[in-house]
Amino acid sequence: MYVSVQKIFGKSKVYGYSKDVVTTTLNTGTTILYEWQYSSEKFERENYSYKIVVKESYRDGGKVKQKQVVMGTFHWFDFIDHPVYCSEYFDDKLIETFPDKPDETEKIYDEIDKKISDIQAVESKKWTDSKEYKVHNRHLEMIRKYESKKTAYDEIYGKGIFEQIYDIHLKVMNQSLYEELLESIRKRVKEKKRGNIESIIITQDKVIVSGHQRIRSCNVLGIDEVSYKMIQYENEEKEVKDLIESNLRQRVLGNTNPVKLGRCFIFLNKYYGFERGGNGSNQYEQKAKLLTIANPNIPSNQIELADSYNITRQTMNNYMRMASMIPELEDLVDTGIVTKDTALAIIKNLTNDEQRELISSMDITKKITKKEAKKYIDEIKSLKKENKDLKSSNLSAEKLSTLKIENEKLEKENKILESQKKYPMNSLHNINHNLMNIWK
Repeated sequence: MYVSVQKIFGKSKVYGYSKDVVTTTLNTGTTILYEWQYSSEKFERENYSYKIVVKESYRDGGKVKQKQVVMGTFHWFDFIDHPVYCSEYFDDKLIETFPDKPDETEKIYDEIDKKISDIQAVESKKWTDSKEYKVHNRHLEMIRKYESKKTAYDEIYGKGIFEQIYDIHLKVMNQSLYEELLESIRKRVKEKKRGNIESIIITQDKVIVSGHQRIRSCNVLGIDEVSYKMIQYENEEKEVKDLIESNLRQRVLGNTNPVKLGRCFIFLNKYYGFERGGNGSNQYEQKAKLLTIANPNIPSNQIELADSYNITRQTMNNYMRMASMIPELEDLVDTGIVTKDTALAIIKNLTNDEQRELISSMDITKKITKKEAKKYIDEIKSLKKENKDLKSSNLSAEKLSTLKIENEKLEKENKILESQKKYPMNSLHNINHNLMNIWK
């Protein structure tokens, strides 16, 4: 068995990213908004693909024949844009075609990985040297700066103002409105006002509770002063709760660290007394219910807590499970080697030691798929079952041995009883009396 890679050239034209980003206008009837879009003219790409096939030649009746399984045909950009890996269909087909060669099929996967890595190295180098790559990266940076400044304007001066003044290149398109805004800013600075900036909220130790985005927006716009409201906290736990809730409400869906999210939700569940899922009758839950009467913003169960962040209770509980992630697995999630779903499957099915064993046995230089993790989890479960059956078998043998010994004891006791039946007590007394007379 061996892996064959064939380069196939297509005849049709293939296009990639746009060559430019252009400004468009939208007339709402009262105002003109300056928006942007990618140009219709795109870079033309070479049209070729790689066909990866597993083959085996053999003789049948003096003739050379061949078995083969096609892994797939992939355009060269597939090796750059997303990971190329074996599908479940290919796995099943490989086993079906070569059922008598399990050892060789394992080696085939290594050979496929090597072929894919070689292709990726060649195509990645070719891509990063291309004009399309460089132009596209410039466009992404341009859009990033545009969106950053737009977000700041929306926060400070209200939505819609930015698009009335700037285009995608941050060029001023409405000079009169721009001058009006500048004059308004100068006037407010002189009067120590800051436009529509809502005061940020800080603790007595000057820790920001609410207003992180406003601070970032002011930095972008060059505003170096902002008003604030200070809250005096007598209870440190309440202060932590407010900090967590303020940040979660702004960034819960955009937070890429499931462990941090999980720890936040664990704290909030304990704070509101939902350690048992909000269904128990512990004192914390009762306290939360009493407070809810006075303050409807306080959740009375897990469902209400999750709903306040626009997620389901199951999603929140999954985040809390991931908070117990071992450091080795957390590193792999942070780097993208392991997805959140795969990590969750590992946590649910394996102990910490088994998780470490999994990580040490796998190639962590490339993405670990959920299928690969599931295969290992199934192996662990199978070994656990075998050990359990073996232990049960040993216990049964031990029990059988004990029963055998007890049975032998019972048989001996039965024999003694039988002998006593043959010789009643009065007969035994007479026999003893006669024996004593003889010895006399």
